[in-house]
Amino acid sequence: MRYLSYEYKGQRQYGILKDGLVYRIICEQPDLDGYVSSGMKLTEEQIVPAGEGVSLKDVQLLSPFTRDLHLLCVGLNYWSHAAEFEKAMHDGVSGDESMYFIKRIHGCVGSAQKMKARLDLDPQCDYETELGVIIGKEMPPGSELDKDTIFGYTIINDFTSRILQKKYKQYALGKSLDTYCAMGPVIVTPDELKNPGDLAIRGYKNGELVQNSRTSLMRRSVEGIIRDLNQGMTLHRGDVIATGTPSGVAVGKNDPQAFLKDGDVFKCEIEGIGELITLV
Repeated sequence: MRYLSYEYKGQRQYGILKDGLVYRIICEQPDLDGYVSSGMKLTEEQIVPAGEGVSLKDVQLLSPFTRDLHLLCVGLNYWSHAAEFEKAMHDGVSGDESMYFIKRIHGCVGSAQKMKARLDLDPQCDYETELGVIIGKEMPPGSELDKDTIFGYTIINDFTSRILQKKYKQYALGKSLDTYCAMGPVIVTPDELKNPGDLAIRGYKNGELVQNSRTSLMRRSVEGIIRDLNQGMTLHRGDVIATGTPSGVAVGKNDPQAFLKDGDVFKCEIEGIGELITLV
């Protein structure tokens, strides 16, 4: 399945995408956030009839999860990005270390929506293309991983205020400005994404390819990340994990023009999921 949240004729709805058509889900849960968190299983009765699907071109995509979130993030999870980040920001990891932090999200944007770059606070607004993972079951500490562990996968752009990130000892403030996260265009369930451990992951700034890697080059795999987090932390249905970005971010280029400016368009692309486009 490919789940999505969208606006159609002025109404916020959610549903599934199939062959370019959007089919609304009708149930007691008001949004996709609640639907995933409830653990409900999709039935034919919940989907509007096939003849009533609307074209994807006629809807405005929203972030799949429209509520405020606390995103679980993995930093420096590609060696290529770890190297450029250490050189630029004088912070890094070595050996088998991992870096975890939490990003507060208010006003998460969907594909083809606008984010508000707070260049008045920090002119170094950066982009980060990341594979997102949505947890599919309640996981008390030390839970076994099984077919229900992951509800699905999405694309995340982890926008970052680099000066604020460096100014304070924790990353949270530089990562958590309002609208500094994009997510979408859909959530793809594991049955449709056969090999999430080896997908092409790319980022384009104004049409120029600036990030180009594969998820197989992550330092810590999706399963390893979940096990790390779940050692002593309960994970809930609907929790979202951002698995880190490859090299090519603006801060690694030693060029002030590489950062995002008013009017820029950034596209994140992950094989098997689609494209996430953000207007700055």
